[in-house]
Amino acid sequence: MAEIKQTDADLRTVRAYLDTLITVSNKAIATNGVSDSQISSYKSDLSTARSSVSAAIATLTAARDTLAS
Repeated sequence: MAEIKQTDADLRTVRAYLDTLITVSNKAIATNGVSDSQISSYKSDLSTARSSVSAAIATLTAARDTLAS
């Protein structure tokens, strides 16, 4: 169970980091080096990553609950 708790904590840390990146990317401004379409692509990738991490947390929680019962 200790490994599950640690993995859960790690996943939540990653999700919080992704939340920070999403907040920053929402404030991004296109420049000569980075276009609006690139910024949109980064935002989409971050959103997909966050959804995957959230799904992993849900799966881990369900597995933990099954083990506990």
